Amino acid sequence: LPMVFIRCPSNCVSLLKSSASSDMPNMPTSSRKMATERPARSCFRKMRCFFDWCSECAPATRSAALLAVAHEVGKALTGLGIGWTLHEPSSRDETAAELARLAGAGRRTIVVGGDGVVHLAACAFAGSATPLGLVAGGTGNDFVGALGLPMDVPGAVDSALSPPSPVDLLRVEGTGLRVATVATFGFSATVNERAERMRRPRGPSKYTVATLLESLSLRPRVVALEVDGVRSEHEIALAAIANTARFGGGMQIAPSAQPFDGRAEIVLVGAVPRRTLLRVLPRAFSGRHIDHSAVTVLSGSRVEIHAEPSLRVRGDGEPLGTSPLHLTTERGSLLVAGVRRPPSATTVSEGPRT
Repeated sequence: LPMVFIRCPSNCVSLLKSSASSDMPNMPTSSRKMATERPARSCFRKMRCFFDWCSECAPATRSAALLAVAHEVGKALTGLGIGWTLHEPSSRDETAAELARLAGAGRRTIVVGGDGVVHLAACAFAGSATPLGLVAGGTGNDFVGALGLPMDVPGAVDSALSPPSPVDLLRVEGTGLRVATVATFGFSATVNERAERMRRPRGPSKYTVATLLESLSLRPRVVALEVDGVRSEHEIALAAIANTARFGGGMQIAPSAQPFDGRAEIVLVGAVPRRTLLRVLPRAFSGRHIDHSAVTVLSGSRVEIHAEPSLRVRGDGEPLGTSPLHLTTERGSLLVAGVRRPPSATTVSEGPRT
């Protein structure tokens, strides 16, 4: 997948004291007003921002569209007096390595892309004190949507420069992998795999087409789940272990899932006929599938998946491994800028950083 991320590696707000209106005489009036209304962010005029872009295995039109988003972000940053430079890592591994390096630098990073690059960023930034800003530029953008962040570039840039809040992740035990949105297996995982291989159609509708195609070979599976030490067996068509409500290009697979409570919602769709499954799944876009008799919802902070033969498990649309697999909620391990948390939660105060 093509991916872009922006690095802002410079001093933070507390290290610069001068006024935004007096120090940025060449800034457009609207941008100067914005900076003056938020003096705590005036330091961002001193930052340099780096776009890192990986177009591996991506259609040229998709790469061009994502690059256009990057330049739009750059234009917005320039309007705020922030310089930026474009970089192009040569592979996914290089992108992951660079994200890991940035996470250790302790300086705000803005990621532009879809859930694939968000997955890499979650793996790299988990447990880090480095704030992460997000600008949607992918197919599904489920993590950005689940957090209620703006989808438009001006709003996203504004949020990316806001104070960060801690967000939960799912940790895959025994690996360095994290899941920002949903870990899934069964029918939903095979749909994801097929959608990943498809060049047409573009956008979220590819998941709908992949669902129809995969339904022709639907095979329910028996799985054993151990949730917070309680073991149960289920015959399922699909299962989702949800840190956030959304996956699959906007499906509200777990409407009550919140990445702030230290718990995951486990949604199981039982063994149903193909026709029934195809009637139930469209309801997931509004969350009404939860009321169907074939759907079971569990909740917990530790989930173990067992099945014979092994099941392939995917998270954020990326492969996580095969069962047995053990996932644990990692509370507040990712700092995301601009997230609106429940009233009981608080944002993180940004102190001096170097």
